[in-house]
Amino acid sequence: MLRKCNGLLLNKDLAAWVSTVNVIFTRHKMEQSLPAFARCLRLMPNLQTVHVLDANPQMPKVIKSAFDSTVPLSSVRTVVIPGTCHELLKCCPGAETVWCNQGTGQKLVTVISLYCKQVTEVRGFRCEENANAMKRLVNGIPNIEVLELNAPLSEEVLGLLSTLKHLSWVDIIVPREGAELEDVAIQRTIEGLRSILNKGY
Repeated sequence: MLRKCNGLLLNKDLAAWVSTVNVIFTRHKMEQSLPAFARCLRLMPNLQTVHVLDANPQMPKVIKSAFDSTVPLSSVRTVVIPGTCHELLKCCPGAETVWCNQGTGQKLVTVISLYCKQVTEVRGFRCEENANAMKRLVNGIPNIEVLELNAPLSEEVLGLLSTLKHLSWVDIIVPREGAELEDVAIQRTIEGLRSILNKGY
């Protein structure tokens, strides 16, 4: 990654052509690579999507030192990151879609509530397994329109979802093994969500 970052820094005109960045954060030379990567991102005026496919779980401090939230990546609208990359999310105040692809996403909820007020689509956050976590999600991101959750959902979680005034779409992930679409709990979840979503029409 360091070699590619250095190449872009030497050819800054190419940065305007980048709209999507896909990257993996490993420990290899991260103290040098991440600051260079952060500088590259700030050169990209048309950057729309930042996708961190994987990140070493011991890297939050390195990420924090590389990314300065006072210098925002204002053009970014979609952020797909592991939960350990919450410091990167702070730099994306205009994000509308946040996808947690590793971890529960609890730290991302905190960052969104404080720094990313425009988020309307949330995926990959495993909040449905814990009522308190779901309360934090609902209270911290009240403008959610699109949400992805794992089924089945408890009555308490469905009750919390009913308080989201802008919710218009819910994707549910059904377990591959065990529960089927015909399962009573799955059907109860579908009917509960249908009732919640129909209230908005």
